[in-house]
Amino acid sequence: FSYSLLFCSLSSLLSYSLLLFSLSLFFSYSLLFCSLSSLLSYSLLLFSLSLFFSYSLLFCGLSLFFSYSLLFCGLSLLFSYSLLFCSLSSLLSYSLLLFSLSLFFSY
Repeated sequence: FSYSLLFCSLSSLLSYSLLLFSLSLFFSYSLLFCSLSSLLSYSLLLFSLSLFFSYSLLFCGLSLFFSYSLLFCGLSLLFSYSLLFCSLSSLLSYSLLLFSLSLFFSY
């Protein structure tokens, strides 16, 4: 009878140890999966932030390109108008010179 109690107590002790071992394995795997999921979420966050910064740098470069192109377009229009006014003033000066010469030769 004492041997049966001993085997019963040993079997219950073994069952409790197996239960504790399985629970520890379950918690270790759950902690591993939790850490992996948090690492994955942080990597996705960093990836989305890097994409956001790369697109913002792209848009900043495009806006700088368009602003410089508008500046060069405005400068080219300014130079074309200045050339137009310069040619008109030279034409006016030549016409005044011809008019004065014609007046001089008429007298």
